[in-house]
Amino acid sequence: MENLVSISLVITYILFGITLVISLLMPLLFTIKNFDFKKAKGGIIKIGILLVILIFAFVVSSGEIGPIHEQFGINSFQSKLIGGGIITTYLLVICAFIAAIYSEIANKLR
Repeated sequence: MENLVSISLVITYILFGITLVISLLMPLLFTIKNFDFKKAKGGIIKIGILLVILIFAFVVSSGEIGPIHEQFGINSFQSKLIGGGIITTYLLVICAFIAAIYSEIANKLR
């Protein structure tokens, strides 16, 4: 029975991977095939802003190693990646909060 469950899990992971690759590649191929800079400008700017936030968060994170890091075998670079991910999350939550407030105020002023 365990062998059957193990095989089923492997097949499920493979199918999930194929689905993930297809769902990411098809819009990308469609965008490349029908590329119009005027329509894609907003998306390119948003991706650029996200990359700037990611790079900023990585540069700002400390990468310190503490006892908990040593316990799990985390090196300085991995600690810097983790810190950058946490800072990115904080920044994006703050941006979402500001956007929600701005949207509500803009709707009230119309």
